[in-house]
Amino acid sequence: MMWPKSILFKNIRFLPSPYVRKIGVLVLMMFWVAFPAWADDKRPSFNSSRYEENYKFLHDPSQRTNFFDSIKYIPLNKSESVYLSFGGETRQHYEYIDNNNWGKGAQDTNGYYLQRYLGHADLHLGERVRFFGQLMSGIESGRSGGPRGVDKDWLDLNQGFFDFQLWKKPGQLLTVRAGRQEIIFGSRRFFNYRERPNMRLSHDAVTGIFRTDNWDVRAFGARPVTLGQNVFDNKSRNKKTVWGLYGVRQKLPANFSLNTDLYYLGFHNRDAVYDQGGAEETRHTFGTRL
Repeated sequence: MMWPKSILFKNIRFLPSPYVRKIGVLVLMMFWVAFPAWADDKRPSFNSSRYEENYKFLHDPSQRTNFFDSIKYIPLNKSESVYLSFGGETRQHYEYIDNNNWGKGAQDTNGYYLQRYLGHADLHLGERVRFFGQLMSGIESGRSGGPRGVDKDWLDLNQGFFDFQLWKKPGQLLTVRAGRQEIIFGSRRFFNYRERPNMRLSHDAVTGIFRTDNWDVRAFGARPVTLGQNVFDNKSRNKKTVWGLYGVRQKLPANFSLNTDLYYLGFHNRDAVYDQGGAEETRHTFGTRL
């Protein structure tokens, strides 16, 4: 039996000249991300969930030592309690799959070129209010049979959410997050931002986040966003709904170096498809993870 093989970054000499400019952008973005890491080991490391990055430490002028600090921390008032941060990234991906889908459907003998561009802005309005927005663009070139559903999206809103801190005291924080957002839990089996395909996955959701020194507990209700291939045409629909409660206990007592996850997840699909036809589906999942 012939098994599918996936080969990444194999022979990109066939790329036409318009892609030279995009490769130049890639080189610039690589320096954008990597330069701070070379310059100062104390800086936060790169995080694929860019909203988790925190550049508040740049409030101290002595810490502003890197080339891109001028856009990573932009004070907007005299006290610098309101500030803005910009960032971005790109992924250039050439893929060739031999015997795709075990030979079923259109086969591609030359491979194809995938591009993804992400740009974000992070606005902090004092200690309690924050807005994070991220645009996403994906391009597919040269695939026989055209782009798949997760290959192409000219331009759309990948994330756009508000954080509002309802309660804050030493060692405890309660935050409400509302809007389009990426959801990640545990080992990413149930919820992930779908990094492997060209286009990432987000949800229109409301999430409550409670954090202490040892606990991270999140309650949420969400609808997955369906991709469109044009400009600002991604939508979530009420056909699919997810909700749940996910708690992570870091470092159990008695000095065990062990994290424990406890969760309940619900899922409703109005148009589930089965071998014998379609029907509504509701699932309830309880679980734990060590």
